[in-house]
Amino acid sequence: MEKNIEKILASLEWELEEIETGEEIPGISSDPVNKRHSLSLSPDTSKGGMDYLVFLCHASLAEKIHPLFSSLLVESGDILPENVFLETVWPALCLSRAWFADAMAYDLCPEEGLTRTGARIKRIEELFPEGRLDGPVADLAEMALVFAEGSVLCGLNLEFGGKMGEMVAAFSEADPREPTLEALEALNNRLLSVWSPFRVEIAFSDELGMELWKVL
Repeated sequence: MEKNIEKILASLEWELEEIETGEEIPGISSDPVNKRHSLSLSPDTSKGGMDYLVFLCHASLAEKIHPLFSSLLVESGDILPENVFLETVWPALCLSRAWFADAMAYDLCPEEGLTRTGARIKRIEELFPEGRLDGPVADLAEMALVFAEGSVLCGLNLEFGGKMGEMVAAFSEADPREPTLEALEALNNRLLSVWSPFRVEIAFSDELGMELWKVL
């Protein structure tokens, strides 16, 4: 783990700014204009752990392929209210990028990846002991990501039907080891097709000087 972290850190050409915050949910964003990665670390984020490695993989993909593998920049205009955006479009944009970054990290550290996914599956089973998965789209989509990673990245035998099966299939149909901007866009729209009428495309923002997601 440590050697892989050091290897990716050494490969990054942009500045990496690490900020320790009191927020429970850590995150990363990448600025191609100023060539800087901003990594917010929660108190529970270990700088030698799997989650930290995943964030570095986001940064690496942002430099090598496209910043949208790290940053979440979106233009929705007046198409939908903020609450609808957060409930429908936001989950797809968050989780699609994780699909590719997680795959990169799991290939580097397969045993740690299996442990991470196994713990997440166990947590889901504890929350839903009767097997009836329920909740808002964001929660269900995150579960689908975990199950898809268990199947595709960890070789676990997992089967699902209904909407959960559709979500898991959406991830599984996108090869996580072939990250391209086109694949990221296709995965976003495949996920959105499961639960909403909205779609996204790549658009250039003159104001920001970079590309972002435009909601259609």
